[in-house]
Amino acid sequence: MEARGVLGRRISVAIACIMCVLVVGCVTTGPSSSPTTPTSLAGTPPAVAPAVQRAISQNYCGRRDPRGKKPVTLALPQLPTFDPPPKPEVVPVRTDAEWLGAGPRPNFAPKAIVIRGIPTRLPVVFITIDDGANRDPRTEALLRKANVPVTVFLIGGVASCEPAFFNRLRQHRIAMEDHTEDHYQLNNLPERKQRQEICSVPGKYQTMFGHRPNLFRPPYGYRAFNADTLKAMQSCKLRYLVLWWENVHGQKIQFLRPGPPKFHPGDIILLHFQDDFVTGFTNLLHRIKAAGLTPAVLQDYLPDSAAVLGGPANLAPNPHPGDEIASTDR
Repeated sequence: MEARGVLGRRISVAIACIMCVLVVGCVTTGPSSSPTTPTSLAGTPPAVAPAVQRAISQNYCGRRDPRGKKPVTLALPQLPTFDPPPKPEVVPVRTDAEWLGAGPRPNFAPKAIVIRGIPTRLPVVFITIDDGANRDPRTEALLRKANVPVTVFLIGGVASCEPAFFNRLRQHRIAMEDHTEDHYQLNNLPERKQRQEICSVPGKYQTMFGHRPNLFRPPYGYRAFNADTLKAMQSCKLRYLVLWWENVHGQKIQFLRPGPPKFHPGDIILLHFQDDFVTGFTNLLHRIKAAGLTPAVLQDYLPDSAAVLGGPANLAPNPHPGDEIASTDR
C-alpha cells in the first residue's frame, strides 16, 4: 500500500510538472509585449523603434481587397473648386535649418535637401499622399472630381500589387514619387540596406509610370531617417527629402508649425491612403479654400524636379468599374 502511495505521489508530481511546462510554454510563446511593426503608417515615428520590421507589401499585397473597405455609401461628397494656381516661381530651396532626422547631423555636405515647405509668398499649398496600400473604393473618382495636383509618395512593393490603378491615377494630375520599396523605418537600417530600399524604386517607376522620381519621403517621416539616408539618396540621384507642416487624419489636422493653427503659403501637407481618406481629403480641400489658398504642383517649385502628370505609360483598363462610380457628379 505504501508503494502504491509513493507511486501515486510521483505521478501527481509528474502531472503537475507537465502542466507547469505547458502553462509556461503558452506564456513564453504567446504574443510578445515588445513593440512590433506599427500598424499605422501615419505621422511621426514610433517612440520605440520596431523590434521586428516586416515589409508593408508582405502585409497588404494579395492579402486584402486592394480597394479597401466598402463604405456605407459610394456617393462622392461635395468638393470646392479652385482657380488655376498662379505661375510658379522657382526660388533657391535650402535644407531646413533644424536637423529633422535621427542621430547626429551629417558631418558632410549632403546633396539631398530636406524640406517641409517651399519659400514662397504665392497663395499655394502642396498636397501629398503616402503609401497606397489601403484605399477607399471612391479614391479614383474623388481625385478625378477634385481635379487638383497631388504628389503621391508610393511604396514600391504596393505599386507592384496593382500598377494599373496607380497608372490611372496619373491621368488625374497625380505624380508618383519614392517612398521606399517596403516601408521600413530607415534609421534602424544600415546604409547598404537603406540604399537598397530607396534606390530600387526610381528605375521601377521609370518603367511603370514613365517618370523617374526626384523626390523621396522616408517612412514615418520626422526622426525616422539619418545621415545614411541622405548618402543613400545621393547614390541614386534623389534630390529632395520631403517632410510636411500639416498632417491630416479625417476631420483632424495636426499643425506642426509653432503659433496659431493655420495654413501658410508654401506648406506641404500630408495625408494617407487609408480608411478615412475620403473624409480627410474633402475636409482638407474645404479648409484650403477657406484659407484663400490653391493646391499647386510641388515639383514646379523645385529646381530640376519637373513632374510628369498623365501620359500613356503602361495604361490598362479599370478592372474594378466600381472605382469610377459617381465620377460624373461634378
